[in-house]
Amino acid sequence: MHCIRHGEQLGRRPHPVFDPAWYRSVYDVPAEWIALGHYLANRGSGLVVPNAGLFAVPWMVPYRDDPAIGVDPVAHYLDDVAADGLEAFPDPGVVRGSGLVDENFYLIHGTDVLQANLDPSDHYCRYGWRENRRPNIYFDPDWYLLTNPEVARLGVNPLVHYILVGEPGGAATGGVFRSWLVPE
Repeated sequence: MHCIRHGEQLGRRPHPVFDPAWYRSVYDVPAEWIALGHYLANRGSGLVVPNAGLFAVPWMVPYRDDPAIGVDPVAHYLDDVAADGLEAFPDPGVVRGSGLVDENFYLIHGTDVLQANLDPSDHYCRYGWRENRRPNIYFDPDWYLLTNPEVARLGVNPLVHYILVGEPGGAATGGVFRSWLVPE
């Protein structure tokens, strides 16, 4: 009861994967609603996720088909990663599967990643996009965020958004054309 009545106002999370502050800001939850209640009422729709790190789940196979059969895609994903003993962080798999992190480019421009012997896709997903690093010569995350303000509002990895939403929707990447495309 304490969690329901006071937890959100105190900045507490009712569950490790649910971020009430992020959720409330992204989904414009009315002040009179409890963010967790809103999520629980809508989670089977595939239109809401409990935190920015799970943004990719409703777009991924097989989870994207779950709402049509009445299954919560995030719960399905979390069950699968728990059963496999994996971390609940889909971004590296999405990015690695796309081939859009050019390892040579990333390591040449990120000698710290090379020296630390880190996986370029994993590093980009965990840190690189937040550090404004480019995953390849063609994708400019700053430009993508500038031209897709919804992605910045969501606080999600712009390359993951591009792979799952932007590219299928015909979005541009910026890249080498940045100075020509960005308005002055």
